[in-house]
Amino acid sequence: MSSRVVASPPPPSNVVLDVDGCLTIGGAAVPGASEAIRSIQRLGLRWLIATNNSTRNPEHVAQHLSAVLDVAIPPESVV
Repeated sequence: MSSRVVASPPPPSNVVLDVDGCLTIGGAAVPGASEAIRSIQRLGLRWLIATNNSTRNPEHVAQHLSAVLDVAIPPESVV
């Protein structure tokens, strides 16, 4: 009988979050979104926030999310 070794996947080092439906719904924070971002920051993971809203520039999105989520969102994290 042979034994099989299964390696665990490495932990994530990058996180991409979507705005609508992941962080906010209808402009309001999704429950737990702020805590999730704080955890990602605390763990030192690289992260981006993705949006398909072409009517707002990254600075506007970051400012809006910072206010709604009560977490500092740097504009350079918004793509």
